[in-house]
Amino acid sequence: MYGILMALSVVFILYAAFLYLISQGSDERISTAKKVLIYAIVALVVAVLAGSVHLLVENFISGANCAVGRESCGTVCCRVDERCEDPDTGSCVEE
Repeated sequence: MYGILMALSVVFILYAAFLYLISQGSDERISTAKKVLIYAIVALVVAVLAGSVHLLVENFISGANCAVGRESCGTVCCRVDERCEDPDTGSCVEE
C-alpha cells in the first residue's frame, strides 16, 4: 500500500516537472506545476512516515529496542550469536 503511494508520488513529481517545462512562462501554468509538486512531496512524506510509524510503535510497545537479528534480554541486547539466558539480570550466553 505504501509502495503504491510512493510510486504515485514520484509519478506526480515527474508530472509537475513536465508541467513546468511546458508552461512557456505562463504564471498560471507555473503556479499549477508548483501546486502539483507540493502535493506530491507531501504525499511522499506521508508515505514514508506511514511506512515507518507502525514499526516504531510496535517496537516501543513490545520493548524490543534491539537491531534486526538481535534478541532483547531485559535491558540489554544480545549479540547475533547469543541467546537470552535470564531477562532479569540481562545475561546472554553463546549458542
